[in-house]
Amino acid sequence: MAEFLNSHTTSIFISRPADHVYDHMARARRVAHWEPADPARPDRGLTLRDEDGALGVFPLFDRDWLVLDQIVAIEPYDEMLIAQRLVPNGEGAELIVTMFQPERMGDDAFRELIDSMELSMKTLKRIMEMQGRFEDRPMRARSVSVFIDRDPASVFEFVSQIRSLPQWAMQFIRSMSRPRGGWSAAPRGSVRVRLRNNPAAGIADQRIIPEPGREFLVPLRVLPNNAGAEVAVTMFQPEEMPDHVFDKMADMLGRELEVLRDLLKLRGFEKAA
Repeated sequence: MAEFLNSHTTSIFISRPADHVYDHMARARRVAHWEPADPARPDRGLTLRDEDGALGVFPLFDRDWLVLDQIVAIEPYDEMLIAQRLVPNGEGAELIVTMFQPERMGDDAFRELIDSMELSMKTLKRIMEMQGRFEDRPMRARSVSVFIDRDPASVFEFVSQIRSLPQWAMQFIRSMSRPRGGWSAAPRGSVRVRLRNNPAAGIADQRIIPEPGREFLVPLRVLPNNAGAEVAVTMFQPEEMPDHVFDKMADMLGRELEVLRDLLKLRGFEKAA
């Protein structure tokens, strides 16, 4: 079994349009105190130097997909991926962040890093919302993730095929059919399901359409975790859904990810028929 890095996924709602938040975050890395890692190639990353050493940040941004990933090099630790993306939540944006613990970083230091990141997220929220807030109530969000001992490309190929959903998301989708107009899922009535995939970023979002004019996004991302893959999924609570029902469904989602892990572990990767 491949060794894996501990991970932590969290999210925060920001009451501003997602593209506005993206632009602010993309600009923030160009503030004073940062210097180009290579003065001849300023696009290759930034370095912050202080009495504790140097912090290198190498951005992997994609505005079309609102991805703000960063490879962070913290002396004396190994490089660390901080995966960040923005997804719509009502009129605002949900910032989803996944962090991985470097091999030589202890648990206490990683916890401090998580606390620092969550404080930065709250600061970002406060700064952005000084520009104004939306009146609508955001949907509550919950993120879960699982490590899968297979290479990320194989995991992504499986989860990005819509016909594979009934093989692991069995509590939510028992079967798929393809009538005119797109894929439909059962058993809870007939709802449309669409996948929006970005292999380069590991994004395989599910868009659930229970009826015309209503759509729910289930962001899913496959991220590298050493030689394996981390699958992170975020659920949003529709306004009409009671809290206890949402909590139960989020717990079910965690179990479904364990089914996905065991399926790919026991059977190996197979393309959905």
